Amino acid sequence: MGDKKAIQVSIDKFSSALKSLKSKSSLTDDDDKQMKVINQSIVDKIIKKDVLQKEIVLNDSIYKITNGLNQKIEHFIIDEFSNIDILEVHKPILEKHKKLLSKELVRVIENYKEINPLKNKKLLEKSIEIDTEIEILKKSLDPYNEKIQDKNKYLGIEKVLKEEQLQLKNILAKELEIVSQKSKLNINKFIVIYKELFDVYEKIKTLNEPYKNIGKDLELITDIDFNTKKFFDNFSSFITKNQSMDKIFTDSIFTMDSKFLYKKVEHLKNVEFILNKIFSMSITFNKKKDLKDMIKALFDDYFEITYDLKQGNDLLNNMSPGKKGIVLFQLFLEVSSLKVPILIDQPEDNLDNRTVYKTLNEFIKNKKIDRQIIMVSHNSNLVVSTDSENIIVANQNGLNSGMSRFDYINGALEETKIKDENEPNILKQQGIREHVCEILEGGVEAFKKREEKYNI
Repeated sequence: MGDKKAIQVSIDKFSSALKSLKSKSSLTDDDDKQMKVINQSIVDKIIKKDVLQKEIVLNDSIYKITNGLNQKIEHFIIDEFSNIDILEVHKPILEKHKKLLSKELVRVIENYKEINPLKNKKLLEKSIEIDTEIEILKKSLDPYNEKIQDKNKYLGIEKVLKEEQLQLKNILAKELEIVSQKSKLNINKFIVIYKELFDVYEKIKTLNEPYKNIGKDLELITDIDFNTKKFFDNFSSFITKNQSMDKIFTDSIFTMDSKFLYKKVEHLKNVEFILNKIFSMSITFNKKKDLKDMIKALFDDYFEITYDLKQGNDLLNNMSPGKKGIVLFQLFLEVSSLKVPILIDQPEDNLDNRTVYKTLNEFIKNKKIDRQIIMVSHNSNLVVSTDSENIIVANQNGLNSGMSRFDYINGALEETKIKDENEPNILKQQGIREHVCEILEGGVEAFKKREEKYNI
């Protein structure tokens, strides 16, 4: 509606200019009062004439409608009576009633027009009479206008001054209306309904609690997050940047770059603070946004349910790629209800032996009770320490060996045999235990040397 302070400055400026022009003329205070009385009379008569003109237009409309009713009635009766299913012999009776009804209705309309004549002639005469009175009043202003130096300038400033005064009057009336509305406004209702939304997410989090513990040491973490980017795009970016958001709403709610600081415990209190600030009418908005738009944007749904996995003190996103793989592998096996065999290809990749032994080894031992596990590995902690029931040893023969390209042997770890180097098939030279020791430990000699080094 405009800037109240700027309008008041304009009013003071124009009032001062009129006073200056008046002081330079021979116009007295009594003359000024009389001019105002005459001008008001002119305004009153213009309003009166406008009312008469509207009445004339109304009468014309009524006249056109009543004049056209006779023909409409005739068509209406024809249409309505055409739906009656009658014998040919009864048609004269129907026609008789149609004519009688039409005649009676036309008579009623004509009688109404006679009793209620539309006196537009008198109204037009009255309108012309008012025009004459207005002209007389305008001529009565001539002696006063001649006293004013620079008459056109005076009248121009007076017109603008009245417009500014009217605008200020409207602003003051609107302010009173706002104060009245605010006294009826219960901000707590907004927060109560918004809390219901917040509680829905809390309920989702609670419903996930029974599924929190996944296996022995794997935990599902459910949390409520707030989409600060969406909040900025919908709300923060439309606050007029005459000062930063942290100055408008405090730095405990917004950062210097207008990023909203979501704090779960204080969130409802912070939103209520923002709402009160908006209703204080001390904040302006960009891009044609109004109060309603901004309230809707403030209370939009920015909540999100986030999920994470925790093992020990580590969250999934903070884990190494190898450990992350183990955790996801554990998650998959824990939530899966399938009983088919599990195929695992070198799960030890990107993992140190301690993690393999403490975490993966124990998990596989527990899981193989429920499902058959088939695993490819070069790690003795997984082959030996998981108590494998059946170990398959593979060998790739040379292209010119005269033997099959790939060769396999299988058996339990307990199967042992002294090495026979005369045996052409390398897999049959020794037992499963010896193969495992050779492939996974580098052989007995290498294993004993490491033992000595460790001084175990």
